[in-house]
Amino acid sequence: MRETTVTTTTAKALELTIDGRPLRANEGETILEVARREGIDIPALCHEAGMAAWGACRLCLVEVEGSDKLQTACTAKAVAGMVVRTNADRVRARRESYLKMYLSDHNAYCEAPCTDACPAHIDIAGYMAALSAEKVEEAAEIIRRDLPFPGILGVVCEAPCEKVCRRGEVDEPIAICALHGAVGDYVQPRLEVGAPSGKRVAIIGAGPAGLSAAWYLAGSGHQVSVYDLNELPGGSLRYGDPQERPGEILDVELQPLWEAGVRFVGKSTLARDDAATTLLEAGFDAVILAAGGQPAANFYTGRTDAKGIFAVAGNGVAEESVIQQVAAGKRSALAVDAWMKGEDLGRLEETLADYAGLPYLEQLKVAAGLSPVEMRLAERSPVWLKMGINASPAPRMTAIALTDAGAPVGGGLAAGRETPEPLSLAEVKAEAERCLQCVCPSLGKCDLQRLGVEYGLTENELVVKGARVRSVEPQHDHPFIERDMNRCIACGKCVRVCRDVAGPACYEFSGRGFTMRVDTAYSEPLALAGCITCGRCVTSCPTGALTFNERTLDSFRVDESRCIMCKECVGVCPVNALDETERFEEARSQWLELVARGSGLAGGHRMCAGCGAPIVVRQVLMGSSDPVVVSAATGCLEVSTTIYPYTSWKGSFIHTAFENSAATLSGVETAFRALKKKGLIEDNVKFIAFGGDGGTYDIGLQALSGAMERGHRMLYVCYDNGAYMNTGFQRSGATPVAAWTTTSPVGEESAGKLQHRKDLTEIMVAHGLEYVAQASPHDPRDLVRKAAKALSVDGPTFLNVLSPCPRGWRADGSDTIDLAREAVNTCYWPLFEVEKGEYRLTYRPKVKQPLAPWLKRQGRFAHLFTPGYEDALRQIEEWVDREWKELLRKCGEPIDED
Repeated sequence: MRETTVTTTTAKALELTIDGRPLRANEGETILEVARREGIDIPALCHEAGMAAWGACRLCLVEVEGSDKLQTACTAKAVAGMVVRTNADRVRARRESYLKMYLSDHNAYCEAPCTDACPAHIDIAGYMAALSAEKVEEAAEIIRRDLPFPGILGVVCEAPCEKVCRRGEVDEPIAICALHGAVGDYVQPRLEVGAPSGKRVAIIGAGPAGLSAAWYLAGSGHQVSVYDLNELPGGSLRYGDPQERPGEILDVELQPLWEAGVRFVGKSTLARDDAATTLLEAGFDAVILAAGGQPAANFYTGRTDAKGIFAVAGNGVAEESVIQQVAAGKRSALAVDAWMKGEDLGRLEETLADYAGLPYLEQLKVAAGLSPVEMRLAERSPVWLKMGINASPAPRMTAIALTDAGAPVGGGLAAGRETPEPLSLAEVKAEAERCLQCVCPSLGKCDLQRLGVEYGLTENELVVKGARVRSVEPQHDHPFIERDMNRCIACGKCVRVCRDVAGPACYEFSGRGFTMRVDTAYSEPLALAGCITCGRCVTSCPTGALTFNERTLDSFRVDESRCIMCKECVGVCPVNALDETERFEEARSQWLELVARGSGLAGGHRMCAGCGAPIVVRQVLMGSSDPVVVSAATGCLEVSTTIYPYTSWKGSFIHTAFENSAATLSGVETAFRALKKKGLIEDNVKFIAFGGDGGTYDIGLQALSGAMERGHRMLYVCYDNGAYMNTGFQRSGATPVAAWTTTSPVGEESAGKLQHRKDLTEIMVAHGLEYVAQASPHDPRDLVRKAAKALSVDGPTFLNVLSPCPRGWRADGSDTIDLAREAVNTCYWPLFEVEKGEYRLTYRPKVKQPLAPWLKRQGRFAHLFTPGYEDALRQIEEWVDREWKELLRKCGEPIDED
């Protein structure tokens, strides 16, 4: 670890100028430290705050007046009178040259241009990955989310995606549209209909746009009627140029529409623009004009000036390509569906217009805040940086589709096949495997991308076909960390962070010059290199070379209590089985704000590894943004966080005797009210007392009871670890029956403690408190919410929180959170709250887990699983069942056996 020298000498202040701004700095500070503190951006890919300067990336070069040589800001010390320019012409030119070198060796891409070029914005990389894994059904689901007729488009699409396919920079573009057709060949088309909405929509025009709109509206549960002048549906697909018709696949892929209840009316006189009002008067809730020549409409939603009348993509639909018409129909259907569900389209249009006007990187930042419908309607214009090409020429599928006349369909490379025979699955797999998967999990978070956009590096003379310097296979050997060193620029941050901060020193450099790479010693798997899975290397990587591995699970279950609203599962799901809602986004943003605010308890305390107490404290303190005064009774928490002259408490902290934490804090709270009444204090201070079960259940009970009875505005938190752990594991009123402690030993005369634990939570309820709750550190959202609710009460409140003790429970420290979770799922420690006398269960296991496996994981109960202690084991199991049923009755919850 890096050593820090402690000195009593005060650093001298000095003045310098950066970019014309006079600034103050402390002696010994670097130019980079001063600039970042003052909000001046100097790029530095290899710099890590708090670590020694490295100076390897050379991007932090600045111009110092009086010096001919550019200086690295991360190593150059601030000097009195120094004049620094961070964006001089020669500085930017030098940075640009370095960035071009990094990008030329960065064999990766930010995002796929094919998806952007496709008017329907299909997740092409996702369905290519599914096809390469021979998951044709999954590929079909991915396609049909944004393209309802893959078989049709596989024949007639003009393939704008292939014109920008980056595989073409290596050999030939991937036959993307031919693979659409293959999906149409192998997967029976189907349309899943949503729950009936009771809404009716009329569509005028049965061409590609109208049929696409009908598909998505029917999928949302609306009744759809399609009117057309022609006898049969299809428009240009059926009656257009014979060489551009899809043939028999047309009726096959339209069949799910009729099976879903969509009504088609051919040779209809209503299939005219002036019939829209008539259809609304006939009882339709909305009308979509999809036959060309429509009135002006909003680009994003198709909304016209007439209420309830929408036009697909504005004017000129008939002149658009088939894929453009299909995409436009989808957009109109999404907008109509949102409008009928109460969405304010005016606000939505304004949001989308503002989004489209943002710079690319800003769009990436705010995209997560868009609603699901806004996300699907939003348009952005990515910036394609010129980067190295990480691909090798490989054989491609050469099958080209021919019309009956023998001409290539659509003239495109990927239009289809040489013969009427469908492509084999082996051909499909081989072609899909050629995909470069031009997507990066660090999109929008990559410093190299940000700088490339800032310096406009869309052209790079160092990137030429066949000029690869190195090619490294991505490493998936670690269960949580993926290494793709094709993205690595050898900045050295992971090497130094792993060595100097985390400790294991898993990474090192190998090779020289342009062939230098970062790897483990002897190129062994990361898991065998001493990795402690801290993820510190991933969070420090500026280019996405290190990312958290997305694992494929054959089976899984979701424990919502563990969710921290990170949204990673939503982002990586290839078939969009997981989606966001406004409630999810609100909860996620609130949780991330809490996490970003940090903890009121600093690290570096002397608590045992795996101790539940500091976890409980951190989560409770997250429940308030106001100043907090904490009092803690003598115990593990106090003696290990306040070893003189150090303290881990970032706010006000009062150490009290074992028995009077509540009494001391009630006096402080009274003094605060007096000072606030006199106008001497403006802050809204919160008061929290912490005590273990010894200082709460037993010795401190009188002080706690008195404070609660007097009505002081304070929260008392008991971190219940089930014994007097600080003094050697003696029994307390919280110790469960049959548990071993030093004062309730196991032997011939007894099976551990003879009495059941005291129900302190009910004792507090009996005090008539406005808010009492039980919580567990395994569910941080629940605990933080309960702490926030308790601190909002104008009076005394109480939280009883389970706090596993690895030493006293005789369990592994790494099992703390699992033991807490299992205690809740066995109903030994149920989660509930009592608000103004009303009981409410805040979590109920879907299936109550048996108690014995939880007890087996704790050495204090080991004797229960030896011959002769069957009655003691049965006694504790019966007690848990009895208490759980009683709680269910109080909460008004159904009891399973009833």
